[in-house]
Amino acid sequence: MAKVIRSPSKCGRILLVDDEEMVRKAIRLILGFGGYEIVEAVDGEDAVHKYIEASPPFDLIVIDLDMPRLNGEEAMARIRSHHPEAKAILLSGGVRAVNLERMQFLQKPFDIQQLIGLVRESLQAA
Repeated sequence: MAKVIRSPSKCGRILLVDDEEMVRKAIRLILGFGGYEIVEAVDGEDAVHKYIEASPPFDLIVIDLDMPRLNGEEAMARIRSHHPEAKAILLSGGVRAVNLERMQFLQKPFDIQQLIGLVRESLQAA
């Protein structure tokens, strides 16, 4: 009898934004294996365009804070000018003051379980 391999049910739709391809690939694998549908953006400009044009909408944005062209904080401000309810997790290798209204923060490097737990928590928050 052949084994049937089923893909996990989708747990949420996430826009993943990071200018470092290896970081995006690693996070995509981690969250994709967890059943999340992942769409990638290469920088803040790309993220704004993809979020605003998305159908169906994204449930969460996982976004790097420090990127060229448009950083994560600026991208979130633009996204929220169209979608004030947008939820996000900001990722950063550095530390600086950021407005975290309806956003979580995760310091790089992070543990896989920290990321998964924060994604779950963010998606469950009202």
